[in-house]
Amino acid sequence: MPLPSLSRQVHLTRRPATDPAPADFTVASVPVPELAEGEVLVRNTHLGLGAVMRGLILGTSAPLPPYPVDAALFGPAVGEVIDSASPALRPGQRVRHQAGWRDLSWGPASGFTPIDETVLSDPVAHLLPGPVAYVGLAAVGGVRAGDTVLVTGAAGSVGSLAGQIARLLGAARVIGTAGSPEKAAWAERTLGYDQVLDYRDPGLPAALSAAAPDGLDVVFDTVGGTQLQAAISIARPRARFALCGALASQFGDGHGGVELDLMSVIGKRLTLAGFTPADHPDLVAAWPTQLANWLADGQIVPAEHRVDGLDAAVGALLDLFAGRTRGTVVVHLDNADH
Repeated sequence: MPLPSLSRQVHLTRRPATDPAPADFTVASVPVPELAEGEVLVRNTHLGLGAVMRGLILGTSAPLPPYPVDAALFGPAVGEVIDSASPALRPGQRVRHQAGWRDLSWGPASGFTPIDETVLSDPVAHLLPGPVAYVGLAAVGGVRAGDTVLVTGAAGSVGSLAGQIARLLGAARVIGTAGSPEKAAWAERTLGYDQVLDYRDPGLPAALSAAAPDGLDVVFDTVGGTQLQAAISIARPRARFALCGALASQFGDGHGGVELDLMSVIGKRLTLAGFTPADHPDLVAAWPTQLANWLADGQIVPAEHRVDGLDAAVGALLDLFAGRTRGTVVVHLDNADH
């Protein structure tokens, strides 16, 4: 079978000033170049979408570089090598990489990481942000048996895993926040949270205090803003905060610009630590095996919001920004995309 000569790619055609809209994107056909020495060509099968992409589109994602205008977007993807000019990868190997938002990706083999399908065969599993949740809770938050844990953004991509991981690490009570009563109920029913609160409720601080009458030991925060403020107010002495996101500020929904009570942080000896998975490469390396074991035992539910086809990717991303998705948004590329 001849190799494809064109790649379909989602391009950012202009940088919006406020909320992204369909007109800010286009699907373009781009010629596939001949591979240089050391390069590979990959047919993508699955793309992962995330809330962080809003800042990349708007150019407010510092310190991350924004998406360039008139070029393909990028993001996590899983695919199969279909041509190789590198001894590091051979045709037929599955890989994960960051050159998503297109049906075909190419470049140096060093940019593509082989997937060990004997450990974790489901390609969607490799797009789940499990390493973020695992590192944040195990290493940064240091969840211990008996802890009370709060996860903000409980129904999102990271939060949908974080609550389950907290329980598996020994937490006695796991509380979450979500953007609607429907999402809260789903997270309790499907993900096993003890209680999930609607963060849009102006009575959130009182509701959180009632949900954790003895205070919080660990906070896994993807949001910041008023939710972080409320968590600090009821944190127990020496509570640990793992900070991995600031969605309240990035989405500009009125819940981001708040002043934190630093005297409480100091007086309670709280630990507030930002992190990335790269801080703990040992845990990142161990994650696929850990996830595979939990999946085999039925101890974890991977929450996927599935959409099909590259042409549906932009709509799915805008749905994510609008809060109309739950779990990790994954675009499945069918044969029509190739």
